[in-house]
Amino acid sequence: MPGTPGGQPVVNLAALLWAALLLYSALLNTRGMPKSMLRDMRELHLPAALMRPGVAWAHYGAQLLIGAGLILASGTLYWIVSIAGILLATCYLMVVYRARGSVCRCLSTTPVPITNLTLVRNLCVLALAVLALDFENNPVVFGNGSLQWIAVIPLIAIIACEVVGRKAAHS
Repeated sequence: MPGTPGGQPVVNLAALLWAALLLYSALLNTRGMPKSMLRDMRELHLPAALMRPGVAWAHYGAQLLIGAGLILASGTLYWIVSIAGILLATCYLMVVYRARGSVCRCLSTTPVPITNLTLVRNLCVLALAVLALDFENNPVVFGNGSLQWIAVIPLIAIIACEVVGRKAAHS
C-alpha cells in the first residue's frame, strides 16, 4: 500500500473499496468466461473489432490485476496501478455514456437499463478510482490522510444508484 510511516503500511480506504468493486465485478464474470463477457460487450454496443475472446480475457485480467495491485502494490508500482484504474473507470464511463438506452450487467448478473443513474454511478466509480491515487503521499489534496473516510461517499452513491436503478427496472 502507499506510504509507510514508521515502517507501518498505510491502508488506503479508497484503494480497498475500488479494488473490492473491481474484484466483485470480475467474480461476476468468472462463470462462463469469455462468453459471458462477450455477451456483456455486445449489449453495450462495443465495436465489432473488440468482440474477441482475447479482448474479453484482457478486460477480465485487467480487473483482477488492478484490483490486486491496489491492495498489494506500493511506491511507483502503486501509482501505475492507480492510474490504470483511473483509465479503466474512465473507459467504463465512456462505454455506458455511449450505450445509453441499452442494458448492462456491470455489477450484477441480470441486465439493467442504462439510464442517467448509470452515468451517475459510473461518475462515482471514477471518483473512487481518483481517490485511490494515494491519500498519504499527496498532502496537498488529502492532508495527512485523516480524510480517507471521504472514499465512503462515492461507494454509498454507487450502491444507492444500483439499488434505485434495479428497483426502477423491476417496477
